[in-house]
Amino acid sequence: MDEPNLIAPSFPQSRRIPALDILRGVAILGIFVMNSRNFALPLDKFDSPAFPGTGPAATIDVWTWATANLLFEDKMIAILSILFGAGIVLAAQNTLRPALLHYRRVLILFAIGLIHAFGLWYGDILNTYAICGALIYPARRLKPGLVIALGILIFLAAVWFRVEPRIAATIAPQPTPATQTESTGDRIIRESVERESAAYHGSYLDLARWRPGTA
Repeated sequence: MDEPNLIAPSFPQSRRIPALDILRGVAILGIFVMNSRNFALPLDKFDSPAFPGTGPAATIDVWTWATANLLFEDKMIAILSILFGAGIVLAAQNTLRPALLHYRRVLILFAIGLIHAFGLWYGDILNTYAICGALIYPARRLKPGLVIALGILIFLAAVWFRVEPRIAATIAPQPTPATQTESTGDRIIRESVERESAAYHGSYLDLARWRPGTA
């Protein structure tokens, strides 16, 4: 007669996939590397390795900035976004009422994001994930080839909107007027920095009012 196994757990085995959890943790830590800049620097100094100095950046600052950009910027958030989509599909396969479970989760995620954005930090991403999760949920039924094609199209459109103004300015530069006027982009940046400075030098209530417009 075999002796009972007193060490074996009595609860059912988890359905979680360890590899996905590990990859998710790596992505979150990588995102934290980039967010640490936002925690410490003004909005317009995110890509300035020399700040807060007035001269050229120190060698160690340049290497730190370059390494973070090369290894982490936009890479970790891309991995986390892929895992977010994978989680939607996997969760839908493990419940009898997938839509109810999914929209309940994104609603809770959205509520947590609001608390975070208003109370702690303007750079909250949870609201964006919640809104995107609510919109893309029906896409899980599309054919894989169509999903890949839509993903490539959306990616290329985002890249184009980000770099097109600079490409256009390089290919067909506008003549410099005799009297230099402030461009719309420069004015928006200047006003954003001024509002940020006023909020951080004001009360906590001023900061809470400023955060939603930046998140």
